[in-house]
Amino acid sequence: MSVQELAQISAKYGRNLSLVQGAGGNTSYKCYQSDCMWIKASGKWLGNALNENIFIPLKLSELKRSFLLEPTSSLDHHVMEHTVESGLRPSIETSMHALLPHKFVVHLHSTSVLAWLVQKNIESNIAGRLTGLHWCLIDYVKPGAALTESILNTIKQDTNIILLKNHGVVILGKSVTEIEQLVREVESRLYCPKRSTTPYANIANLLALSAGSDYRLPSYPDIHSLALNKNSYRTAKKGPLFPDQVVFLGESIKTITKSIVKDKNPVNSPQMLLMEGKGVLINKHVCKTGEQLAYGLSSVLLKLPEKHVIRYLSDSEIMELTNWDAETYRHSMTSSI
Repeated sequence: MSVQELAQISAKYGRNLSLVQGAGGNTSYKCYQSDCMWIKASGKWLGNALNENIFIPLKLSELKRSFLLEPTSSLDHHVMEHTVESGLRPSIETSMHALLPHKFVVHLHSTSVLAWLVQKNIESNIAGRLTGLHWCLIDYVKPGAALTESILNTIKQDTNIILLKNHGVVILGKSVTEIEQLVREVESRLYCPKRSTTPYANIANLLALSAGSDYRLPSYPDIHSLALNKNSYRTAKKGPLFPDQVVFLGESIKTITKSIVKDKNPVNSPQMLLMEGKGVLINKHVCKTGEQLAYGLSSVLLKLPEKHVIRYLSDSEIMELTNWDAETYRHSMTSSI
């Protein structure tokens, strides 16, 4: 029954673009009686949990033993190479899920929460809003084994909300009901409204510019705010804010020029192009996860306060993600979707 509950809550959150974009996020359920942990497979969509087999059963005691005995540097390799009959691989975050004792672990990429977590020096502001809750704040580290180690070194026995800078939120609970209550509480307390965006995108101009090229209009009109809102435009151009942005949208976002639009070399073709005051073009090869992440990015930037200081991913942090086989695999699993 609890596996079905996991599927239901996964689908519920996975179909909410304010909480999960594309193949992002992950969930798990532990059944200690059968020594089994069910976890979302890498590259699968939480939103498909009720109509597709997206979960992998893993031997919990063996996972814990392996993770605790092996050096930190090899934990990701152990997870990535873990094979199952379905041919699917467990989530990159398997070590985190396995070593947290809670029955249910839900990791989301909430746009309201991320609007806080991509800013510098937000501890005091968050603390005031989360008074009375059991939470902790984790500095950004590469997803996977390094993040697991950082979490285990920080959390207390009663912690059930983990905020990950430049990444997302992890909710812990003994039941689906507890998870849902905590998600509602966090979303309510850290809620950030979107700023309005004017003017509208210049569709005619964008269509004329992209005619005969590998670029198209975005499926989500809100994505145009990345070029229409001055603060969003300035922030988006400076660098990536969270890991999935790097994996699915590239290391940087470029400004539209005729030469870039007409370039037929896929190696040099940016995933997304911005034309200030006009709108956005999306590369035709961008998968649905990438486009939903563009929507998520546009939402996060519209939810930032007028006065803010952004903490961008560093060059070395970007390099860790672009040269990581586990993320390459996850991207390949979603590229056809």
